[in-house]
Amino acid sequence: MSKLKTLLQNGRHITKINGNIYDITDFIAIHPGGDIIKGISNGNDGTAMFYSSHFNLPDIDSIPSIKKIENIDDIITPKLDFDYNNDSFYFTLKSDIYNYFKKNNIDYRVPTSFATYCLILNMCLFSILYYMSYVKGYTLCSILMGMLSWNFAGTLAHDHGAHRTVCGKRDVLTNIFMSFFNSLTFPGAFETHFLYGHYSHHTMVHDVELDSDENLLYPLVRLHSGHKKLWFHKYQFLYWPLAFSVYLISYISQTFRSKKNNWWRRHNHLYRPTVSFKFKLLVLSFIIFHVIVPIYYNSLVKGVLSYLLFLFTYSTGGLFFALINHYIGRDRTIDHPDKNKWCFNTVHRSGDYLVENPFIHYISGGFNVHGLHHLFPTIHPSHLPSIYHLYEKRCVEFGYPYINIKTFGLAFRLFTYNLYVLGNN
Repeated sequence: MSKLKTLLQNGRHITKINGNIYDITDFIAIHPGGDIIKGISNGNDGTAMFYSSHFNLPDIDSIPSIKKIENIDDIITPKLDFDYNNDSFYFTLKSDIYNYFKKNNIDYRVPTSFATYCLILNMCLFSILYYMSYVKGYTLCSILMGMLSWNFAGTLAHDHGAHRTVCGKRDVLTNIFMSFFNSLTFPGAFETHFLYGHYSHHTMVHDVELDSDENLLYPLVRLHSGHKKLWFHKYQFLYWPLAFSVYLISYISQTFRSKKNNWWRRHNHLYRPTVSFKFKLLVLSFIIFHVIVPIYYNSLVKGVLSYLLFLFTYSTGGLFFALINHYIGRDRTIDHPDKNKWCFNTVHRSGDYLVENPFIHYISGGFNVHGLHHLFPTIHPSHLPSIYHLYEKRCVEFGYPYINIKTFGLAFRLFTYNLYVLGNN
């Protein structure tokens, strides 16, 4: 067994930044940004996330609780270059955005007041619909509950999963409550998965082997030309809503499997047992509130049906709003001097749609402004539309091929068309 895997199995958190390998285990508890740092410390190269997550870069070598280590040669490294000092596009855009927030005295890490009020309102509505569906037995409310969770996919599963909702605040009670509510509104997955897996989507940008998001739905849906094409993929542009639901059911079952199986290795790349008390508490809350409660207050059949309707509705909308960002023009071949850079590929592979539309931004949980989110993941999504003009300006200046679809119908057609192409070529 390699030295890296031994350290990881012993609970150490290892990452590589700017060519140096660090043990950041003792730093996690005092990291101002919360547990998101765990996402780059599973034996991965965290250089891109380190630079993109900080406007004021800390001197990592001067932090006493971070230890530099040697003789590890199996760190997972992205195939794209990230050289912050020599990337004019990224440096210029980052300076633009930093000055904008400073000038307007905006704390970019926390949601806007309007976004906070919407989240509170959504929580209240979800609680009402939950009671009407799972306790009173009105199955229509299960569908409405699933639709409401489209927003939670971004504001809770995606945002709080990375602990940005309370970024910079050591509010333990808020963290516990948000994690608990997250496990209820994201029907079948938990932020523990997200924390260890989503970093790869940011740093590996559609690498068929290393980007965990490329593998989540396969073989049900073929999202990458590097995957083997099976006969039923030619119909995936029609059956994708059903595949999304089946995927989440599979996700639930995988949660309870041994952490040594292939599914976990594929998602987390290296062995990282999920044994925390918090994870067990989230699993227990899911079983109680999505299995026991609806069956107890209704019949077995009706209780299961209520949950499945919620799951299907959520899956269809939630995963669609999440995936559409990366499948509305992603296979374009573009010759550019920066084509092997992380920043260029992040822009190239991220699609935005209806950026100026507050309803779409609300219902998608902020997923519709995704290029900026990838470049600056610690900026709360509710602030992204206000700085999009800076992003567009620099993309045009440097010739970066960003995508901004102006109508939802066009975005939907491009999404289904690309699923068709990936399933038939």
